[in-house]
Amino acid sequence: MKIFNYVIVLIISFLSLISNYQKFSIGVDEVNIFNAIANSTYDFDVDYVKRISKLYPNLSSSAIPIKAVIGAHYITNDSIKKGIDLLNKANLDNPYIGYPDMILGRTYEILGIKDSFNYYTKRAYKKLPNNSASYLLLAKILVNEKKFDSLSYFFNDISDRLTDNNIWQIYLASMLSIEDKFKESKIDSMDVIFNARKAKQISDDKTVTLLADYLIYGKAEVNKSIIKYETALDTFISDQEYAIKLMSEAVNQIGDNYQFYETLIEMYFKAENYEMVIATYSELINKNMTTLNGNTLERILISYIYLDDIESGCNLAKLLNQYRYNLDDTVKFICELID
Repeated sequence: MKIFNYVIVLIISFLSLISNYQKFSIGVDEVNIFNAIANSTYDFDVDYVKRISKLYPNLSSSAIPIKAVIGAHYITNDSIKKGIDLLNKANLDNPYIGYPDMILGRTYEILGIKDSFNYYTKRAYKKLPNNSASYLLLAKILVNEKKFDSLSYFFNDISDRLTDNNIWQIYLASMLSIEDKFKESKIDSMDVIFNARKAKQISDDKTVTLLADYLIYGKAEVNKSIIKYETALDTFISDQEYAIKLMSEAVNQIGDNYQFYETLIEMYFKAENYEMVIATYSELINKNMTTLNGNTLERILISYIYLDDIESGCNLAKLLNQYRYNLDDTVKFICELID
């Protein structure tokens, strides 16, 4: 009887092991597929495609039809007819998610079939308005049709729910393309400038920042400031005074550019002009621009210490220490941060 019980336990354990392995294998497959979706790369090998096509109809954690992923794979590998057929079948598996429509929209865009591109893009956005990829395709349609007021409307709608650099880039670039025709295009210029300033606050993407600056300050003014910034970097070693002068002018031209300000602080620090380091930091505080990188904050705190304002310097040192910034041992000693 004991032997029989052992056999039953062994069988149950074995079946459990198989079940857990299958769950693990499916989990690995899903991770691989989600990575492919995130990177828009569907170049699986043939055996892998055959295996995943038999496992499950949908990705369990997202409800994306597996036929849509396989369809995208075939389109990527030039089997377009087969891919489109699978994407249409995927819509039958889940007609609500919009992912197959988005892939179909992109496919018809590449094929140059305008009506189908418009149809599937609009359907994808309607089904899943939080999908940035669907918005980007919709934006292309609106730009081509010169419906910039509609593009602005949809941007304001999706940007309230979703932060995505690509969304900001296409909106800002579109607004820049008509910056002298806002009234004609039924665009509120104050709304555009508000969005451009907001873009600089929420994104550290260089392209987003540059486009926003072009809209706020004007392309010519921004380009002048960039030339001064680059020249200042190139000449700092040979002529510190001239480089700092140029850097100050760049800061005054574009008054909310963190990179310009941090570079100016670095130059003052290297020139041992600690008073101007603190003066520049005070200017940033007044502008509520205090999200500075660790290296800049360290230069500021050391400047405070050199100027005998130990309390202010050590307050910044303690802040950096909380974020595990690798402070200089001398600073740690002065501010009593050594264990």
